[in-house]
This record gives sequence, structure tokens and C-alpha cells, in this order.
Amino acid sequence: MGNYKKIEAALELGFWEDRLLFNISLYKNRTDNQLVGYPLSSATGFTSIRANLPAVIDNKGIEFEIISTNVKTKKFEWTSNANLAINRNKLVAYPDIETSSFATRYVVGMPLRILFLYKLTGIDPQQGIYTFFDKDKNGTISPAADKIPFLRQQIFAGGMNHSLSYKNFSVDLFVQFVNEPGLLIPYRVYPGSFSENGLNQPVEVLDRWQKPGDNSKFQKYSQLLNVTRNVAAQYTESNAIIADASFIRLKNLSISWSTPSQWRQRRIPNIRLFVQGQNLLTFTKYSGLDPESQGNFLPPLQTVNTGIQITL
Repeated sequence: MGNYKKIEAALELGFWEDRLLFNISLYKNRTDNQLVGYPLSSATGFTSIRANLPAVIDNKGIEFEIISTNVKTKKFEWTSNANLAINRNKLVAYPDIETSSFATRYVVGMPLRILFLYKLTGIDPQQGIYTFFDKDKNGTISPAADKIPFLRQQIFAGGMNHSLSYKNFSVDLFVQFVNEPGLLIPYRVYPGSFSENGLNQPVEVLDRWQKPGDNSKFQKYSQLLNVTRNVAAQYTESNAIIADASFIRLKNLSISWSTPSQWRQRRIPNIRLFVQGQNLLTFTKYSGLDPESQGNFLPPLQTVNTGIQITL
């Protein structure tokens, strides 16, 4: 079992007869000697073995929450709830990490969410192929010597909920927001290759190098199994696949109307009409399918439901 140290603090404040509530929570954890799956070569017959990890890891964060009653009258009421979370972690120490199986996965002093990738430096204007940072300056790009760590740690995340009611109408909406770097799934089938899966490509691949001096997004294409194909494979393992996956999403929206209370006194059934929507709008610069899943997955379904509820 690992050793565990934890520090927590919280503050709760209320103003104007609790019409404005403010909560803040802080935490800091330090753990070591974790029991994890230690990677092994598949030649041993197993891919991992249970072992204690001689690492010291810090986790810390701060969370804010604001609850407010913005307007409250006999006919109209508006309340809001917003939260924000900022979480960080760091590998503080790992004795002899250079000789361990985690040498190409973690770096002392950096967060746990990192990726070892080549650093794309552009396209050779004369040859039209990708170029990468040569870390050891030996003229050859290799995974063991030239990959460097890139951060993938989330910056912050949160949400905001609003509830409004006027007479017999009510509106509820929830907005989710996330600020983080993400991954773009690269084009696994190289454009121009002979493959049934390579027939369909996004229109942006047309921005490729064609002649010396071109300033293009993609290198030249070829059906030949030459250096361009090898370099294209290195491109999929470079920081070119890291993109801004921040987004703001209208997660839920509900609009409803209910019969007035006076009607119930006349023995009229209680009727409620409603429309509910999920994942209605997403604002993002992410060019992949979905900034939240960041993979070959379709975005969350956009759904709209409407109905009537009658209570006798």
C-alpha cells in the first residue's frame, strides 16, 4: 500500500440573507509507493506485473461554486449556479526513472498527463516533406533520442446553470465549458496510397506541397513507398496531433408550461407541456469529431424531446 498525505480547506460565505452563496474548496495530496501495473515486454508472457511504484506524486486543486438568487418577485424568479474546478498533478520524484519502464512515459517535475512526441518544425520548402526537431543533432530522427514531452493537462473545467420562471412558464439551461489541450486523430491512411480506406479524405488535405517554395499545411503526396511515407508516419507521432480541445456546450435546455393553480381548484387536471433538448450547441476551435471524446467517436447525440404530462 502507498503512503498518503492530504490537506483540505474549505470556506463558505453567504450574503444578503443567503441570496448569494460562495463556496471554495482546496486540497493537496501527496502519495508515494503506489501499487500499479509495471509494464513488461510481451516476450515474458505478460504485459505487466503488480509492483510498488517508487514515485512521489502531488495532486492539488481548487474548486469554486457560486449560487445566487438574481431576481425574486411574485411573478418572476431567476436563480443561477456556477462552478469552476482547477486541478493539477506533478511527479515530484522517481528514483532512477531513466532505467525504468516509465522512462518514456513520465518526467520528474512535470504533470502525469504528458505525451512523448516528435516536434514538428515545418515542411522543407525544396523537398516538400515534414521536418522535425533533431534533439541529439545526429541528422537522424529516431523515437528513442528525439521525442520530447508535451503537456496534456486540463487547465480548467466547469459549468453554469440558470433557472427562470415567470408565472406558469419555466426555463432551465446548463452550459458546460472546458479548457484543455487535446488530440486530433491523424489520417492513418496516407492520402495517395492504394487503399480502400484512403479514398475518402477531408478537403483540407488539398493544402499540400506541390512545388518548391510552397507554404502548405501538408507535405507532398506520393504513391511510392519512399521517405515521404516514413515521414508521414512520424507526423502522426508528433505534436501536430495536439490541438486546442477547449469548448463551450449548451448541454441541456428545458422549457415548460403548467396550468395555473386556480384551474386545479376547479378540478381541472394539472397539465404540463414541455420541450427538452440536449447537446444543442457546441462552440469550439477543435477540428476533430468531438472535443470532449477526442477520438474516432461521434459527438454526443443532439436530441429534442417534447411531451405533455397530465395529472388527474
